[in-house]
Amino acid sequence: MLQLVLDGEASDTEKHYYMHHIEECMPCYRSFNIETEIRNILRSKLEKKHVPLDLVSSIRSKVKETV
Repeated sequence: MLQLVLDGEASDTEKHYYMHHIEECMPCYRSFNIETEIRNILRSKLEKKHVPLDLVSSIRSKVKETV
């Protein structure tokens, strides 16, 4: 559920449940803080680069072939 919350994919009910849970569960609280900090560090260090559209198309077609 942690990943769903951090990715913004958890429902409001799931997010509310998890945020309430970490107020009482130290291991989950620590995990939440560690994961949040890792994501913040990665966002600050990574640079978004544009890729050629033909590369994107090529990758998508290869993915479709494997499915």
